[in-house]
Amino acid sequence: MKHANCQGLTLIELLVAVAIAGILGTGVFRLFRSFTKQNAYQSRINEVQNQILTAVQLLEKDFRMSGFGVPGNGVVPVLTSGNDSIAIFVNREQLSTTLVGNTTSGTTSISVAKASGIRPDRWICLRRSDTTFYRKIAGIDSSGPHKISFSQPLTGVFPNGSGVFIASRIEYFVDASTFAFVRKEGSHVFPIGSAIDTFGVVARSATGAALTANFGQTRILNITVGGRVKNQDKVFPILQTTDINIRNFL
Repeated sequence: MKHANCQGLTLIELLVAVAIAGILGTGVFRLFRSFTKQNAYQSRINEVQNQILTAVQLLEKDFRMSGFGVPGNGVVPVLTSGNDSIAIFVNREQLSTTLVGNTTSGTTSISVAKASGIRPDRWICLRRSDTTFYRKIAGIDSSGPHKISFSQPLTGVFPNGSGVFIASRIEYFVDASTFAFVRKEGSHVFPIGSAIDTFGVVARSATGAALTANFGQTRILNITVGGRVKNQDKVFPILQTTDINIRNFL
C-alpha cells in the first residue's frame, strides 16, 4: 500500500506567512485607525455646524422681534476685544402705563398709573428724545399709589404722562464658566451649544456704517457664530456670518 506524501510547512515558510500576516494586520489597523479618526473629525464638524445652525435660527427669530412694543429698536450690544454679547428688549404682551408726576434725576423709583399685572423679572423702558433708557425692575407696589422701583438710578427728568413700557430682556453670550453659548431670558438660561466658542456682533446703521455707540441707530446686526474643530495638531475654525434686519425702531 502506498502512503500519500503529507509534508507540512517548513519553518521558513511559516515565518514568511507570519510576516505577511503581520504586515497585512498592521496595514488594516492603520487603515482602521485613520478611518476612526476621520469619522470622529467629521462627527465633530457636524456637531459644530448643527449647533451653529440652531444658534443662528434662534438669533434671527429673536432679533427680528427686537423693539416690538417698546420705543426704539430694543438693541443693546456689548462689544469687547473677546467674545461679544447682546441684549434685546421685546414687549410681547404690549404692557405699558404712564408716569404720575415728573421724575427727578437719580431717582430709583417712579409712580405710575397702573402697576398691577407687571412681573418683577421684567424691565421698564422710558424714552427721551432719541434715547431709550432700560432699567431692571427691583420691586412693584400696587397696594396704594402704584410704584415701580429699580436699582440703577434714572438720569435726567421725565415729565408727567410719559409712557412706561414693560419688556422682557433676552441675552445671548458665551458663558465664561461653562464655555457654552447660551440664551438667557429673565432667570431662565438655555444652553444652545457647548461647541460654540465664538460670538461676534457688528451693529450697523441704515447706511451700513459700523456703530460703536448710539446703538439706537442700529438697523442691521451682523452676527458671527463659530466653533473650532481639532484634527491631529491643527485647529480649524468653523464660522457662519449672517445679517439680521431690525424691523422695529420707531
